[in-house]
Amino acid sequence: MTDPTSTPSTPEEPTPAASEPVAPAAPAEPVAPAAPAAPVSEPVAPAAPAAPAAPAAPAANPYAAPAAAPGYAPAAPVKQTLAIVSFILGIVGVLLAFAYGFGLIPGIVAVVLGFQSKKKEPAAPKWMSLTGIITGFVAIGLSLIVGLISIIGLIAYFAIINSTGYYVN
Repeated sequence: MTDPTSTPSTPEEPTPAASEPVAPAAPAEPVAPAAPAAPVSEPVAPAAPAAPAAPAAPAANPYAAPAAAPGYAPAAPVKQTLAIVSFILGIVGVLLAFAYGFGLIPGIVAVVLGFQSKKKEPAAPKWMSLTGIITGFVAIGLSLIVGLISIIGLIAYFAIINSTGYYVN
């Protein structure tokens, strides 16, 4: 394959159109004399202002993301739904554990979803599923402790009320 910009190694033969003689150009027409100038005593009107130039095309945005290389598709988003839900439910479970042990159910769900995330979503960030598992177990433990203390406290409260005779039938 040859480069079209390089000079040919052999001279090309002239085309028949290039070898025909060119007819001489007609003589130029004489130019008419210019109109006489205005006398100096009269004031000269200023020239009309020129029309404003068309606005230039807007420059490319220097902060825009570069265009994707041709032939490459953008990367598919990483699926991490189970990891995020496990992470959120683990934190919610820890917070609800202090409310009479209501963090037990979110804690259990966080642990289950955390282990499923590790198995089904290998591209998801590991820290999310690990945090969901850890906070889920903490929520389960705290919920059991706070729940047992709450139940024991309620039983003791009602036992004290009944033993003192303060409760009137």
